[in-house]
Amino acid sequence: MAYDIHIEGVPEDEVINEKFLWFGEFEDKDMLAVQGVQKMVDRYLKCLMTPAGTDISDPDYGTAMMSAFLGNLDPASIRQMVTLAVVQAEERIRRYDVINGAPEDERLSSAVLESLEVDNTSVGFEMTVLLQNAAGTTVRVQLPSVG
Repeated sequence: MAYDIHIEGVPEDEVINEKFLWFGEFEDKDMLAVQGVQKMVDRYLKCLMTPAGTDISDPDYGTAMMSAFLGNLDPASIRQMVTLAVVQAEERIRRYDVINGAPEDERLSSAVLESLEVDNTSVGFEMTVLLQNAAGTTVRVQLPSVG
């Protein structure tokens, strides 16, 4: 199995504008290489949180989810947008998994929005997604807080 570089949420007190995902602090250690379930989680999160049309190698990559928090949308509209984004990211990653022949523990089988709490100003959220791989392992992923 091939390794991939690990991504993680930026510590809450260090979030600046749209910088909320990073590769971590690597001054004193090597970058973290991942495979298996963590690799699947990382690839899904990256797709879900990448604004659609911003990946120069694939204009269809990403979702519109992050744009929900830059506009003036009510919580119901944000919920619809996030629910659609969860499905779009699942479809994109599943398609990539088939094309690339991902092993069972890295191949996404399903993504389900478990919870979404939008703050009163509609500029932030708390969100949990359940991801399952083809091997049957389910993981609960809390997305980095945005807002």
